[in-house]
Amino acid sequence: YQNDLYHEINDIHQRILKEYGQKIVSEIDYLNTESQYQQVYFQVESAKNDLQSALLVLQQTLNLPSDRNFPLDLHLNFIKIHPDMDDVIDAAFKNNHDILMKQYAYESAKYGVDVFHAKKYPHVDMKGSYGYLGENFRDTLSFENGNNDIDPEKEWFLGVQTSMPLGPNSVEYSQVKRKYGPTVLALHGSEDWSHKFTFNLFDKFADITDEKSAQAALLQSQSEYEKAKNDVTLKIRDDFYNLQKSLIQIDSSAAKMRYQEKQNEVLRYMVGIQETQIQNLLEGLIEMAQNRFSFIQAITDYHLSVSSLNHSIGDSDTFDAEPK
Repeated sequence: YQNDLYHEINDIHQRILKEYGQKIVSEIDYLNTESQYQQVYFQVESAKNDLQSALLVLQQTLNLPSDRNFPLDLHLNFIKIHPDMDDVIDAAFKNNHDILMKQYAYESAKYGVDVFHAKKYPHVDMKGSYGYLGENFRDTLSFENGNNDIDPEKEWFLGVQTSMPLGPNSVEYSQVKRKYGPTVLALHGSEDWSHKFTFNLFDKFADITDEKSAQAALLQSQSEYEKAKNDVTLKIRDDFYNLQKSLIQIDSSAAKMRYQEKQNEVLRYMVGIQETQIQNLLEGLIEMAQNRFSFIQAITDYHLSVSSLNHSIGDSDTFDAEPK
């Protein structure tokens, strides 16, 4: 667009130079034309520098050498989308990687606190076994003669152990009962039982400090989780309003271009019949190039807003601003 503007302004500038040399136009008209020509020339050179800088940034992003040329599609196609901000925020809470990472850390910290809460309740452990025990009381000769039947007897074991924390201390109680079958040394079997009560002093001190650490980790993870949600929410709101603003700017720039194009046609005609000054036409042509740039900038901002929304959501395919 700047090159097209420059070529058209240059043709007018060359004509004014000739007319000024022939004393057809006044010096003030010549100076105004010269000033506008230099302005357009500066805009063309500035646009070239901006394009070279953008290409260098793109090559650096793609990790390519600066002399590497590759084709670029510079056509700005787009379709308008109208997302609902609340739906976008809900989708981000479900898919955004930062939020999910903070959410899992928060849930893990809650489980850590639950573990220490569970340690405050009484614990009961029970062990037991049941079976048969048999021994043969015959001599070796009886075994050799095949008289080696075993007479099994019941044998069982049951043990219960309970513990209860009392602040930094703990209380333990255990009861064990065993019943043995007959053996060579105890022909009628045997049984025993035991009770044990223990008071442990300051054996849970570490659990108290560890619980405080777990609670602190929970509060910190909760704070980071809420901060991540708030940051994403604020970013989505900014991107959402930037999206709406760019859509308005697109419509406004398109309307300005349609108006300026008609206005320039009128100015060309009036310049041809010498009803207006050439500077008015030059200003209209420069204004048209500026409106075209505003249109390009609005479309670029629109694509950036859509891309930023997809990034905040965590899914690059949520919104597609490109026509199929």
